[in-house]
Amino acid sequence: MTKRFYDNLIFFEEIVAVVGNKKDILKIIDDTLHTHILDEILSHLPKHYHGTFLTHFQNNPTDINLLEFLKKEAREDIEKVIAMRAKRVKKELLTEVKKNK
Repeated sequence: MTKRFYDNLIFFEEIVAVVGNKKDILKIIDDTLHTHILDEILSHLPKHYHGTFLTHFQNNPTDINLLEFLKKEAREDIEKVIAMRAKRVKKELLTEVKKNK
């Protein structure tokens, strides 16, 4: 799993508990979650901050200051927004994984 500043909000351990150590599936889930979370972040961040955020994220995706920036500049409680989206996407993905076991 790729380390990112929002990892403490998504509880990836729940996924590992279901999927196990299947690296290919974990990578797909990680990438899918990341795409959804970035979509959520950019949807709640005013457009004039997108470039600043994405540049900083690309340079240092684990920097906790990114979360502080988002908490200051986003239109809603970004931690709650990220956690809710992650929970929904994890549920959908794990349902699919369980169906295909």
